[in-house]
Amino acid sequence: MNRYSLTLRFREDERTYLQEITDLLYSFEKLHDLSVVLTEKEYREFRFSHYFWFRKGSPVKRKHKLEAVRIVKESPLLFEVVVASVSGLGALIMAIERIRNWDLNREKLELDVRKLRREEEREKREAISLHDVTLEKLAEQRGATKIYDSLQSRLSESALVLEDLDIQRIPDVEERVEQ
Repeated sequence: MNRYSLTLRFREDERTYLQEITDLLYSFEKLHDLSVVLTEKEYREFRFSHYFWFRKGSPVKRKHKLEAVRIVKESPLLFEVVVASVSGLGALIMAIERIRNWDLNREKLELDVRKLRREEEREKREAISLHDVTLEKLAEQRGATKIYDSLQSRLSESALVLEDLDIQRIPDVEERVEQ
């Protein structure tokens, strides 16, 4: 299974409160979970409800959970996570692109997304095509529009603003041995 490292760097106010950081981390994790549930085949039967917001309300299995690699609270705030779902990652990137106040380098992000698409095609995974269906459309089809809109709003209103996003593929064990 391919895994990807996402490093996110945030611009913050002079004072950053713990609640702002925990809200950001929680909302980002829920956005990831929503992306995985909407794109991975094994979650197709999941029915969304208000329980999705609860700590144990997400059906995302351990193998698809975000893995925290590094969190650095300096200026700027930085966190690095590992994503194990290629289709979930693609959907997550689409959602990040639409967050209003996250002023990312769109050109760099588009290059990263193209690289992801090539990975998907080369590995012939049954992943959602990043350009055919939007996360909003998937959320609408699965009855998760309120959840999606709420996450977009929460992240858009955060005092912490995403400034840079870096995506790296983590080589499989076999690939690391060959190198």
